[in-house]
Amino acid sequence: MITLKKVTEKQIVAGSVGAEGNHDGCNPAPTTVTFTPVGDDLDYASKSEESGRPKARLSKIE
Repeated sequence: MITLKKVTEKQIVAGSVGAEGNHDGCNPAPTTVTFTPVGDDLDYASKSEESGRPKARLSKIE
């Protein structure tokens, strides 16, 4: 689940926690994630050390 925490001109900050019913490979620990606009895309970054601090580029598919 992702819960909105803060929105600024440069970034969206959210809290993230795994659902109880998720598979064993899903880390259930709460963490902070950020979404940063880059052109028409969003950069996603998780601060979860247990998950390896994953990052991704999210793009709209038309």
